[in-house]
Amino acid sequence: MAEHIRARKAALVAKGITGLDIAAATGVSNATVSHVVAGRRLLRADALRVMRYVAQQTGIPASALWPETVADAVTPAA
Repeated sequence: MAEHIRARKAALVAKGITGLDIAAATGVSNATVSHVVAGRRLLRADALRVMRYVAQQTGIPASALWPETVADAVTPAA
């Protein structure tokens, strides 16, 4: 699982997106963003907003960024 955390962080760094950027865009605290990026507290509504936002901004499917969770709940329908 550590490799998924590193991949999430690398994707955000590559796009120049900070935790504060995500928090502001999704209306959650920076602590919540940190927990979600680290793979904790993933089944909360605010976590789903963060996952959707990160997937959208990085262009990487949420199922690839968070394979340890229920990806179908995070990926918006086409």
